[in-house]
Amino acid sequence: MIIILSTHFQGKITEMQVATAFLQLGYQVSQPLVSDSRYDFIVDINNKLYRIQVKKSTERKNGKYFDFATSTSHTNTQGTVNHSYSNQEIDYFATIYKNQCYIIAVDDCGCRQQRLRIEPPKNGNQRGSKMAQDYTLEKFLKKL
Repeated sequence: MIIILSTHFQGKITEMQVATAFLQLGYQVSQPLVSDSRYDFIVDINNKLYRIQVKKSTERKNGKYFDFATSTSHTNTQGTVNHSYSNQEIDYFATIYKNQCYIIAVDDCGCRQQRLRIEPPKNGNQRGSKMAQDYTLEKFLKKL
């Protein structure tokens, strides 16, 4: 029997996986009491608090890269409304891809989505490309 999870379930699972990655390294993770917060949780690293927004990643081009949304959208009587995140609302985006946690600053992301490459482009032009290996949780923590 194949169970297809809703996008809400998939997002919640990703959120829990990212929180677990921090917890396994001994960091405190706190969640807001209300569900309409712009961040999913706050992580306390060396007595500094970071607002983390978690997004589900999607594999593309047979694993050459993955991407995740960097905005939210909802539909009302006026149509679909997109809202990008700012550094006034969150500090970092986080995602999980193949059991690895990736962290990237909100200011380093596009307005609608962010792509992280597993393999460099075939044409060799890496200008504007972000390699996933540069955004692992471990590298993020070393930079702090």
